[in-house]
Amino acid sequence: MCLDFILFHFVQPLCHPDQKLALLQFKNSFSINESSPSEWCYPSASYSKTSLWAKQNNTEDCCSWDGVTCDIVSGNVIGLNLSCSWLQGEFHPNNTIFLLSHLQKLYLDGNDFKESWIPSEFDKLVELTHLDLLYSQFSGQVSPHITQL
Repeated sequence: MCLDFILFHFVQPLCHPDQKLALLQFKNSFSINESSPSEWCYPSASYSKTSLWAKQNNTEDCCSWDGVTCDIVSGNVIGLNLSCSWLQGEFHPNNTIFLLSHLQKLYLDGNDFKESWIPSEFDKLVELTHLDLLYSQFSGQVSPHITQL
């Protein structure tokens, strides 16, 4: 009985299925461009973190995926670090990343979002405290809410 109590308190919860699906849909909304990583990324830190997700999508908890951080109590995705991950494509306002309502830290720097407008939907991520879009080929004006992070 004592062992059950100890195991219960040290088992990290799995990520929520809807958040796992949102991450996979986010990954699938971009292509991976290994031939032209951002010039400012260090070669040793520049690799496709999301390409590993495809191999893990049905077998592992998304909290263990590269670049994903989850809350140790709730299992909610609270951090996403996809810096220099070779992501390429348009970043649409209906992107599933905006379904990750518990995100606190989001790093998308060093990717190529093809001059996409900075979506105002970032405002919906009310728990967001850190947002890095540096050298990600976004264009347009930044929402006043985002500038207050």
